[in-house]
Amino acid sequence: MEILNRIIPNIETEVPLSSRYLDKLEVYEKEQGKWFLKSFDSGAREKLVLNEESGKREPEEVVRQLFIYELIHEYGYPAERIKIEQQVKFGREKKRADVILYQNDNETPLILAEIKAPNEKIDVQQLKGYLNAEGSPIGVGFNGKSISRFIRPYPREFDTIRDLPFEHEYQLAATDIENLISKIKGLINDRRWTLNELDEINKKKQFNLREKIETLEELVLANSGVDSFDEIFKLIYIKLYDEFEAENRVNQPLYFRDYSDAQITYDRISQLFEEAKREWKEVFEDTEKIKLTPEHLEIVVGELSEIKLYGANLRIIDEAFEYLVPDVSKGKKGQYFTPRVIIDACVKMINPNRKEYILDPACGSAGFLLHAMEYIWDKYNMSSETVRRRYASKYLWGLDFEERTTKISRALMLIAGDGKFHIYKENTLDFSKWSSNFKTDLDREELSIDSSNRFLKFDIILSNPPFAGDIREKSIINQYHDLLGLRYSFKMEYGNINSILTSFENEFDIVFKKDAQLSIKNKMQEINGDEDINLENEEDVNDAIKKLSSLIVELVEEGEAHEHLLEARLKEMIKYKKNESRWDKVDRHILFIERITEMLRPGGRAIIVLPQGIFNNSNEKYVRKFIAEKARILGVVGLHGNSFKPHTGTKTSLLIIKKYTENEIKNGLNSINYPIFFASSKLSFKNNSGNYIYAQDDDSNPILDKEHNPIYRTDLFHIANAFVDWSKKKLSEGDTMFKFIEN
Repeated sequence: MEILNRIIPNIETEVPLSSRYLDKLEVYEKEQGKWFLKSFDSGAREKLVLNEESGKREPEEVVRQLFIYELIHEYGYPAERIKIEQQVKFGREKKRADVILYQNDNETPLILAEIKAPNEKIDVQQLKGYLNAEGSPIGVGFNGKSISRFIRPYPREFDTIRDLPFEHEYQLAATDIENLISKIKGLINDRRWTLNELDEINKKKQFNLREKIETLEELVLANSGVDSFDEIFKLIYIKLYDEFEAENRVNQPLYFRDYSDAQITYDRISQLFEEAKREWKEVFEDTEKIKLTPEHLEIVVGELSEIKLYGANLRIIDEAFEYLVPDVSKGKKGQYFTPRVIIDACVKMINPNRKEYILDPACGSAGFLLHAMEYIWDKYNMSSETVRRRYASKYLWGLDFEERTTKISRALMLIAGDGKFHIYKENTLDFSKWSSNFKTDLDREELSIDSSNRFLKFDIILSNPPFAGDIREKSIINQYHDLLGLRYSFKMEYGNINSILTSFENEFDIVFKKDAQLSIKNKMQEINGDEDINLENEEDVNDAIKKLSSLIVELVEEGEAHEHLLEARLKEMIKYKKNESRWDKVDRHILFIERITEMLRPGGRAIIVLPQGIFNNSNEKYVRKFIAEKARILGVVGLHGNSFKPHTGTKTSLLIIKKYTENEIKNGLNSINYPIFFASSKLSFKNNSGNYIYAQDDDSNPILDKEHNPIYRTDLFHIANAFVDWSKKKLSEGDTMFKFIEN
């Protein structure tokens, strides 16, 4: 395995469709530093796959041998009919096909395959060329993590098939050679297709939904005249429903499949869509239809049918959705999908319990909700499907103002096994316009304090609010005066400095130096500009007065002035000015901060992803003041600058807070000093291009989690553990603010 990992780093995760055959590959060192593989085809030639001296690697050869091994041992074809690098005529050109499986005559191709390395894209146009090659009914593109299978049913240009034919199916179809193609397709589509078959396929192979979608976009979606996201999402939704319903059907048959005839396939899938809309409401309008043509739909259904969605690996599904949502729904509105590394660390630090209501007021693809759900399922050993669904459908709530992302959230909740959801298309910031349906649901769970819906009673809020775009509507801005009203200047006025000095000269029989007025004005400006001085705080005012009186003593040219006398008179004579800011527009995430504190119950806690500027920009001091008045700041975790690439390089941090109760505020807990947990992530899970970096063991093998996903390389979990340990220590010292961490 070590040599294979040198040829294809992280090979187990890079060839998920064939990883079960890796132990069948025998790589041997024939010459010093030169490693070979013997081909499984009829020629059985030795193929150089690694030259240590030159550093040359042949990942494509490894993938090719995995494909050939499967043809022989999974599909039952004899090695004698399989050849590699055979010359094939494509029109006037002659090319070498990577793999050819011949028909019984050992001259006519049955399957022509184009093989690529895992990081190379399948050339769809070349595959279509295979279909046009004389006597070749089936074309395959394979790179270890994605496979595309095409069949040419004349006179149509091409079609997709769910699987390749087995040897015995080919032999059956070969009895009617004139109708070979339609026979093969019919036999594949007539195979028993149930939940059990779907489960078995997905146990063997880890399909990449995102790569499937990319292939489909190139094949049909880009030129179909429809919105790729809308149509793919409809089919994912239909497939979810079909898998969900199949559990209760006799023998559990699946109806999401290719029926050989394009119109029949279209009619059956459309019928499923109507049933799904009735069963799972509020995702699609009743009038919505499938807009793909029957021919295009048949291709897409054929490609998607073998991937299990319901109860599937959420990370794979989520990465596909992140790819699908177009730029207009991301960058321009500041809606960036939160990497699951960050979410998992947040959930661990906030430590939800099974009877706490959790809200994400900018839920996007429901990542925070789903990972909180899985955390609770594991923490309380919720193995029963009924118990899991009961928890998810009661305690997890999400809001988002973008229609497409709410659709994604609902679908992902369904995939996770919920079957019901509290995901709403609402503008979190404009609570006066919330729908009656949402308000009724809040009342039913006793999460509203009054009919205004301004203040709610959620136990936990986890959110990455959009931090791009302004709010300009005065009707919304005016609802957030508690926060926005704190942005004002409160400063010493220096217009009466001359009269103060004249008064002191007369009162204390002294004479000041000529530049005294300018020196005092400069000192006042220095005090006004000092971030650490709050002139609304008596202690800070006294310190400022002392600085001024000390300076005034130094500025006396004739006579003698006593500092303590000057201090008393200065306190009486200095005037202050409060200048409130006008708000024509406000950054969206600023308003989310106040909204989150309003939606939390007293004593509730939250983790919010915020731009770094909130924590250190001088012009956002008012935001920090608001937060400190409303909540105990438990921790601040700086995220690596690559965390949200490639969408944005904005530096961000996690803010962890616990909202004060009325008694805590009354007792002055919001005005005393306390320790805060600070940390900064230095080990990024993404590179500068925004691609994920995975952890490896000492042999350069990827480290996998319990779902067999590669674990991201990151220090965020060390930080999360450090926060938990620190919180336990504070609790042991009697700080009850950390009581949530004890279990």
